[in-house]
Amino acid sequence: MTLNFLKFNSEKTELLIQNYCNALLIGLPKQLIAKLQCVQNCAARLVTKTKKDSHIYPVLEKLHWLKVADRITYKVLLLSFKARSGLASVYLQELFKECKPARYLRSMGQGMLCVPHARTTTYGDRSFARAAPRHWNDLPLKLRLINNLATIKTNLKTHLFSKTYT
Repeated sequence: MTLNFLKFNSEKTELLIQNYCNALLIGLPKQLIAKLQCVQNCAARLVTKTKKDSHIYPVLEKLHWLKVADRITYKVLLLSFKARSGLASVYLQELFKECKPARYLRSMGQGMLCVPHARTTTYGDRSFARAAPRHWNDLPLKLRLINNLATIKTNLKTHLFSKTYT
């Protein structure tokens, strides 16, 4: 048995650090997100063999990694897209409803989702059913109207990447 699986590269590290259940982390307090960001920063330094005292943003940008908070948002928005498009499980599709007001408004046809009412502000705002539509509605119109999975993945990551690093 070889030990090739222990060799780190950017693809394996990204899968390990960034892709494991991070849509579940929506609404996590900022101090816990900061701890996860430290783990990601250490992984980036390990992959690129960067010194600890050097600035991390150029390293993350070179690796084309989103920050942890943006990665969580990316995953939530991707799940939202899949649910709206019928590509996700039925229980997720039932969480998202297109906003259809009783009368004509300029916002009709813009791909807006209804944000359900929350009984509590502490935990209710952190729930996936409430946070995902809010993040979706915050997207620019051109992203909300995309109908292709590959296109939304690329454009969504580009949008979040440019928002972070420019």
